[in-house]
Amino acid sequence: MKKIVSLSGGIGSWCCLDRILETEEKENVVCVFCDTLAEDGDLYRFLNDIEKYYGIEIIRICEGKTPFELSWEENFIYNSRVANCSKKLKSKPFRRWLEANYNPDNAIVCIGIDWTETHRKAAIEKNYQPYKVAFPMCEPPYLEKWEMLQKLEITGIQQPRLYKLGFSHNNCKGLCFKGG
Repeated sequence: MKKIVSLSGGIGSWCCLDRILETEEKENVVCVFCDTLAEDGDLYRFLNDIEKYYGIEIIRICEGKTPFELSWEENFIYNSRVANCSKKLKSKPFRRWLEANYNPDNAIVCIGIDWTETHRKAAIEKNYQPYKVAFPMCEPPYLEKWEMLQKLEITGIQQPRLYKLGFSHNNCKGLCFKGG
């Protein structure tokens, strides 16, 4: 059974990957990053460091447009309540890749939301049916974001620049419509 990790570039998805690799052989773990082309440059350094540290390859998927271009095309200003960019540049491309490469009988989708976001689980599970979805960061031991960053520090991988600058996420150069 393959564990397919949706690696966003944030600390939660990194910690999800780290937890999975504590119990799974890396040959059974596949990481996928969906690039919005609007990411902070340091996010790519972070992904490269993850690849080197664990000796894995991160599959990179890209739709070829930014959230701003998509908003312009749709003639709609995205906001924290409606952000189709997340769906169209991340969720749907990931789902297409997943369906093209794995069937539900041989893959579990792993998402890095944590215990403070359990209200999101049902919608995510529904969106990935018939695939099984795992949420390792929603299981004990429960970690706060600062604890995840401390855990990252132990590996020697430098934390993403946006966290050092005080952002709560590492998406879209800190300008994420959905993340605020």
